[in-house]
Amino acid sequence: MFLFILIFTICFIIFIECYFGSILFRPDSFNKISMNIPSLVNFLIHPFHNSFLWNREVIVGNYPFMLFLGILIYLIVYGQGILPYEEKEKEKEN
Repeated sequence: MFLFILIFTICFIIFIECYFGSILFRPDSFNKISMNIPSLVNFLIHPFHNSFLWNREVIVGNYPFMLFLGILIYLIVYGQGILPYEEKEKEKEN
């Protein structure tokens, strides 16, 4: 699950950089493009303290919401949602 969240987060960062632009890579005071990690972290946690990213128009940029959907889909696809794997195997044998 940790690996899924890590890969999802990296893909999400690439997506928001392409979709919104200038979140991670921004011009600095010398007008050179540089990596701005605090800006990225602020964007990722922004929905927890401001309701702007909960609007329908920009919900794709809401990291907590998209992570929840990703984990939900992961659990449905890999069958770890309701019952542990061993219990499902026992049910198949009966």
